[in-house]
Amino acid sequence: MRTGMLLSASLVATLLVLSAPQCEAQYWEKLLPGLVEKLGNILFENTEFELLGHYCTFVMHPFFKKLELRYKGEVWCTGWTDIRGTADSSSRSGIANKTIRDFLSKAAARGVVTEAEVNEYLGNQ
Repeated sequence: MRTGMLLSASLVATLLVLSAPQCEAQYWEKLLPGLVEKLGNILFENTEFELLGHYCTFVMHPFFKKLELRYKGEVWCTGWTDIRGTADSSSRSGIANKTIRDFLSKAAARGVVTEAEVNEYLGNQ
């Protein structure tokens, strides 16, 4: 999985370099770090948030599946439960909700949360 992320980022960076006009090396030395940082901020996400009174982590990264760009998300709440919610989607904007829904459904199935808590949380989004 990490190899796929590295390959995707390398491919995008290579395409950016090859499609840009030739210019002085000094210009690229100033431009490239900013481009890489912005690209990383667009494609990857790593955030902490509160879920039902517990601090949780959400991680999202892109990957290719049959030449289609997709996003994989994962949620876990260290110190509360060992459950991991996972999901993948072609929509970057929808992956967080799908991942949280998966986490909550697994937590409800194991009795960590009640169905009422899940419905209340999802209804308030």
